[in-house]
Amino acid sequence: DLERINNISEVLNSVDEFMARNPQAMLTDFLEEVSLLTGIDQWNDQENRVTLMTVHSAKGLEFPVVFLTGLEDGLFPFYSTLQDKNKLAEERRLFYVGLTRAKQNVFLLYANNRRRAGAEQFYGLVSRFVREIPEDHLENINFSSAMTRKVIGSTRGYAKMEVKRTVTIFDDFRVGDLVEHAIFGVGKIMALSGSGENQRVGVLFKDGIKKKLIVKFAKLKKVH
Repeated sequence: DLERINNISEVLNSVDEFMARNPQAMLTDFLEEVSLLTGIDQWNDQENRVTLMTVHSAKGLEFPVVFLTGLEDGLFPFYSTLQDKNKLAEERRLFYVGLTRAKQNVFLLYANNRRRAGAEQFYGLVSRFVREIPEDHLENINFSSAMTRKVIGSTRGYAKMEVKRTVTIFDDFRVGDLVEHAIFGVGKIMALSGSGENQRVGVLFKDGIKKKLIVKFAKLKKVH
């Protein structure tokens, strides 16, 4: 059909253009160049939009803000590299490439648990590459997301879903922090476990009152 003919013409035009630039080149040279072309070759850094790409594609580029996702052992670095020093070193270099694409801020994202390919949830361990960064170079932001679905109509048996998403940010408490509770007043954190909304704290309030509290329910505020 006409579309196929146009596609063939476009390929022939590309070959002619390539041969004009490289008179001594072989067909294999043309195929090699074509195979290296990706969507990033048409990327326009003047457009105000979010750009999704692999770390490999980001080499040589810079952005004001960068988000690196999936930073959990088993994903980045990938499972198959954990027992191979050379492969692990290559993954670490790749992480460094992603880290240094940011001009201003870089956000390193990992999940405490996730579902992969429909399998059961597993608890993620933050990537060793993140753990290798000195803590004074990082600012921790713990948050959870909750999604509620409501059926707003259906057509021929298919239901349209309205999705509402809320994100709550929790303080990252430490032993020794002074906190304030709406009922018990000011107290000092003596022990803690977990992180984010699942963090549990042991607080010693005035008059010797001791309480074990779950952060997401206790609504504690830091006292500075």
